[in-house]
Amino acid sequence: MNVSAVDLVLRVAAATVGACESPAASNAGPYVERVLAGVGLAKGLPWCAAFVYDVGAKALGKAWPLPKTGGCAVLGDFGRTKGILRDAPAVGDVFLIYHPELSRFAHTGFI
Repeated sequence: MNVSAVDLVLRVAAATVGACESPAASNAGPYVERVLAGVGLAKGLPWCAAFVYDVGAKALGKAWPLPKTGGCAVLGDFGRTKGILRDAPAVGDVFLIYHPELSRFAHTGFI
């Protein structure tokens, strides 16, 4: 069976369903802290971009094209620079949500 890169990334992401913060709304817990540490961030910081990196790196290793970061703004800047930002993401894409009050992207995940 030939598995595409997108399928592999989505399979790895699906395997994390149920992983959560402990306690809730803390940006902490064993899973979250491991993901944050993987991009050099400390417990308690937002972890959505670190999660995207963790999943991509597990699925594709060095072939994962996005930067090793815990920052949505970094992902947004990377996307702009590479010309890969799109208004309508497709299944398997990484999404970014822009927060006008912050004047930057502030959430990410997989479609």
